[in-house]
Amino acid sequence: MNLALIKWLISHRDVLMECISIVKDYDHEASLLDKWEIVDRLAKVIIPVVEGEDIETLAYGEPYLIADDNYSAMSCGADLAALGVDWQMLITTLAPILIAILRALAPEDE
Repeated sequence: MNLALIKWLISHRDVLMECISIVKDYDHEASLLDKWEIVDRLAKVIIPVVEGEDIETLAYGEPYLIADDNYSAMSCGADLAALGVDWQMLITTLAPILIAILRALAPEDE
């Protein structure tokens, strides 16, 4: 799990909720074109917001068990539950798509 991305999404609740509304239509059995349309919609939401931020940290994140400033994976789960966000959908569908988008934007290692 990418704890940095989850923390970033929670701190940008409006973006999180917009992404959740987009990804709820994602179907793992859908055609590649249908999946790509959802990825494109997510990119159009995420890219303008992350411009100027540390994309590399968001893309590669922190290991699951490392807590930063006493903020852990369990804290994220509680915050997401309080927002009514489906934790499983976030981890299995939304986060991997967003990570792929951010990795594509992250500067390449020399």
